Parts: sequence; structure tokens; C-alpha cells
Amino acid sequence: MAVTVGARWGIAVDAVLAGAACGLLSAVDEPSGGPALGRSTLVHDIRGGWSAFHSYGWISPVVTAFLILNAVRAGVWSVIGMLTVQQSHGAAGWGIAMSSNGLGIVLGSIVVFRTQVRHLLCVGQAAAIVGAVPLVLVGLEPSLGLFSAGALLGGIGLGVFAVAWETCLGHHVRNSELSRVASYDTLGSLVAVPLGQLAVVPLAAVASHSLVAYVAGGLYVVVCSAPLASRHVRMLRQS
Repeated sequence: MAVTVGARWGIAVDAVLAGAACGLLSAVDEPSGGPALGRSTLVHDIRGGWSAFHSYGWISPVVTAFLILNAVRAGVWSVIGMLTVQQSHGAAGWGIAMSSNGLGIVLGSIVVFRTQVRHLLCVGQAAAIVGAVPLVLVGLEPSLGLFSAGALLGGIGLGVFAVAWETCLGHHVRNSELSRVASYDTLGSLVAVPLGQLAVVPLAAVASHSLVAYVAGGLYVVVCSAPLASRHVRMLRQS
């Protein structure tokens, strides 16, 4: 929309949709009938959340992997990728690539939502590996069509993983621990993103941006595959 009718209209529509989403969430009933929770200190909550986070053997390998993966993706895709595409195809080209990635996320989410999978986390983690494709394409500097296709594929993998991950959290983590575990999940997944965005600039100055993109793609595959070595990740089952 930002490409076709302008950024202002795109932001306006985004704001309207965000407001509509808030309205839908306000209609969701809160669960009732649970035991009353006593007061606790912040330190107690942090310690309790950390203990709960580590008590599930399948959570920490995935969060640790995405600590690295999100930093790598943020640097190569969001910084080098944006600059490369804008230089070759303009801001509209980058908008098309981002839209393709977003469409892929939606398609991947729909596919996994409509599919019955016994080992959902294993499938989601494996699907996330294709997120390396857009990073490699940043180094190849292909046509806009090929780059957008790679972004679409990477988005599909991310969409499959996201639904699989959130489903596993909601299904296997006890309700009394879910908010704390999810907080550590978010912290671990995003805390290194600024570091990735900062580090990629001097790295690209020392080496070519293509080399940085290729290495990042290879690293992405290795790190994203690593949690699959954990039996807890591979064998987590959906009932």
C-alpha cells in the first residue's frame, strides 16, 4: 500500500487495523475460577520465571538459536538488504520485497494452522531454516522478482515456525508460568537485534557486503538446525 498510494495512507490503514484488533481482543473473556495468587516481589518473579524457563528442555535451545538468528537477520536483511534493493530498484522495490515477506508469513501461518502435525515444533524449526534464502539473495543481488520470491519463501518458513512455537508454548507450558516463560522468550529472541544491526555495518566495510551475506546465510542454516539435535525439540508431541 505504501508503494501504490503512499506511506501516509499505509500508516493510516495500519493504525485503523491496530485499533480494530484491540477491539477484538477486548471481547475475549478472561478465564475465571482459578486459584487466587498471592503477592510476590519483582525479584521473586524474575527468579521464578528463570526457573520455569529452564525447566522445559525444549524451550532454551530454540530461544538461544533465535537470539543469534534474529540478530543475523536484522543486520543482513534489514540493513544490507534494504540498502542493496533500494540502490538497484528504489524504495518501491524494497516495499515489494517486504510485502512478499509479509505475504509469506501469512501463507505459512495458514498452512500450519490447517495441518495436523504430531511433532509440530520439529516441523516448525525445520521450516525456519529456509529463512537463510533471503540472506543469500542479498549477496547475489538478483532481479527484484527473484529477490521477492526468496523473501516470500523465507516468510513462509517464518510463518510456519511462529504458529508452531506459539502453539507449543500455549499447549505445554503451565498457565501459571506462561507469562514469565514468554517474557524470557521475548527477551532472549530480541535482545541481540540492535547488536546485529550495528555490527553488520563495520563488517560490510571490511569485507564485501556479498561475503557478509553469504556467511550470514550459512550461519543461519547451522544455528537454525542446531535445536533439532535436541531430543526434547524433535520429540515434543502435540496431543
